[in-house]
Amino acid sequence: MSAKIIILAVFSSLLLLTACGGTTQPPEPIITLSDDDIRNTNNYEELLGLLKTANIRLADKNVSDYADDFARKSILEDKLVELAIANIESQFTNAREVNGVLGLATIESIDNSLIGESELPTGKWQRVKDRIALEKRRTRQYVEEQSLTIADDLSNEERLNYLDEFYRLTGDSTWLQQKNEFIDQLITNIRVAKNQGVYTEALQADLALLRQTRGDDLGLMNELTAYDAKVYEHQFLTELGNGDPDAAYQIFVKMTQANNFEQIRAELEGTSQTMADYFIAKADEAMTSDLQLAKAYRWYQQGLDVYQHMGLGQPSQEQFNTIISEFNRRFEGRKENGDLEAALAYLLMIGEFDKTHALYRSQLNPLKDQIQQRAVKKVTTTDFSNSAQRHDYGSVLSSFITQHLFESIPNDVRIVERQQYEAILRERELGGQAPDLSAVDYFITGSVLESKVDTTEVQGKKTLRVIVGRESIPNPAYVTWLKLDSKERKKVDKPSETISVDRHENVSIGITEHRKLGIVSVSYRLVEADSGRIVFPDSISKEEEHKDNSTEGVEMGEFILPFKLAQLPSDVEILDTLAKSISLDVGENLVGLLKDQEKKYLAQADVFAGDRNCPAQITALARASAIQELKGMENSETNQTLRDVTVSCYQ
Repeated sequence: MSAKIIILAVFSSLLLLTACGGTTQPPEPIITLSDDDIRNTNNYEELLGLLKTANIRLADKNVSDYADDFARKSILEDKLVELAIANIESQFTNAREVNGVLGLATIESIDNSLIGESELPTGKWQRVKDRIALEKRRTRQYVEEQSLTIADDLSNEERLNYLDEFYRLTGDSTWLQQKNEFIDQLITNIRVAKNQGVYTEALQADLALLRQTRGDDLGLMNELTAYDAKVYEHQFLTELGNGDPDAAYQIFVKMTQANNFEQIRAELEGTSQTMADYFIAKADEAMTSDLQLAKAYRWYQQGLDVYQHMGLGQPSQEQFNTIISEFNRRFEGRKENGDLEAALAYLLMIGEFDKTHALYRSQLNPLKDQIQQRAVKKVTTTDFSNSAQRHDYGSVLSSFITQHLFESIPNDVRIVERQQYEAILRERELGGQAPDLSAVDYFITGSVLESKVDTTEVQGKKTLRVIVGRESIPNPAYVTWLKLDSKERKKVDKPSETISVDRHENVSIGITEHRKLGIVSVSYRLVEADSGRIVFPDSISKEEEHKDNSTEGVEMGEFILPFKLAQLPSDVEILDTLAKSISLDVGENLVGLLKDQEKKYLAQADVFAGDRNCPAQITALARASAIQELKGMENSETNQTLRDVTVSCYQ
């Protein structure tokens, strides 16, 4: 039968089946993911690729034949829209400005970055477009509402910021034009004011705005700087005319902080000497007419500052001779009275005006050394008492603690050895003086509550199965060979009748378990020497355990087990380790209490300032400065405060 006939027969059979009511198989699904799989997938690119494939394969398909696929495609489209909107929301959140809106250009960029519109039905993608349109409406509405406030009473800076913001958000050149026109008007106003000799602080604020917006116009900048300098000069001279040199100095400080100060200084070259001379003259007047030392000192300082900032060099020393002589006199008086901290302040004032002064050069370092001796806290550590312990570790603990303090905070505390301190006390007692506890600031004292090693031994037995020698036993191979018939035996070599094997015996071995438990407990206190007040009480206890076994020697036949002695550290070694460990903990706790003395002095100075106790404040400041210098820290600010407080305290 030919192939053509077979095909026709098969085709006829199919027609017959169909005519007789037979059913056809449903087509294979095109979208193989389940509805739940689609809803749970958050990979936009993956789902978009799946939709593209589905659109191609379902393009010529009948909806009734592929109802499940078309339904699933709709779910797929909804999921893609959901993910697209979530992506937009995320980008909007990240790009949102302080005012909560987005620039139209930013929104457009986000819109253009979206893909998938061509694959989704227009009706569904409209949700995405609506979200984009909503954000654009919000921006336009914001600009519309805020633009109404420009008509209100705004500063020029606020107005300029609004115009700049509106242009940036909308890209509308109308706002840019308004901004440029506004800037041009500011320039016109300043030129008119300059021609009329009007110099106001408000116009100076406009100058700052113009420097921000037209800073690249060098010609305009030079013109504005000249006017800026005139404004500062006018304000300065106005305050001098009002008899308020301190207010004039604040104008000067503000000028030195301006971004264009170097250019302003050049513009004021002709009047800068007059500005400096005024403060010197006011200081001279305060020194000669009524000896108002605090005012004179302040004005001399201000005059020096003008000299330095305006590039006038150094004023002649003769101008400061009067105040230096007064500082010299006060220095000698304070030093004679033992008030070294205030004496240091006056010496620093002398050096402020003349670092070559003989008194300053000869007295500064020795005086600093004396104050450092006062500032650094003196601490002595007594031997810890030993509460009837067999092992006396009191002196060991105090030595370890002392060493730790010396190594950790050498510039905060000075260790006074116990023997040295006791010698000071004996000398004073022999001289008929009452013991002066100021020889130290703090005592560290304590007691060893416990220092012992408990030793225990537990004896026991252990049975071992060991090889003690060799023995001969019947050879299993020979027994097997004997069981063979004679014919078979001839085929196999005769094995030996016996073999040698290891002989095992049970051996009982005596074992002793050795255990050592070291215990050290201490209590300690940091005590304020002059008052006896306990600043810090504490106690620490530590344990250390060691274990090992010893075994007796055994000989049985060829088996030999040598005697083993337990290897444990000695009691002294255990207690030494514990003592060092406890000393480290005690030392660290004390370091935490005694370190950063400069901070403690500065805190005391603040308290004394609040109590209006300026002599005590001066002492605390000078000692803080001394510790800062010992540690290589910056102390210029502390020294300036010390000088200011001293000159104000002792008018």
